[in-house]
Amino acid sequence: MEILLQITLLKMYIYDHVLDALQESYVILEKVIRSLANFYSKAGPSAPLSQEVKSEILDYLNTAEDFL
Repeated sequence: MEILLQITLLKMYIYDHVLDALQESYVILEKVIRSLANFYSKAGPSAPLSQEVKSEILDYLNTAEDFL
């Protein structure tokens, strides 16, 4: 019985941390989408991305990857 309790607690701990990481990465991916939408709404749908926007998006994506 003790082992089953420990396994259950371990599963809960892992689940909570995985869920937190997924939520954090989701929030960051929302920022990426908003950055792209903001840029293209101002610059037009066929405008090339500025270096500033590219850097911002890559930073966001690297941060999201770190959570995963």
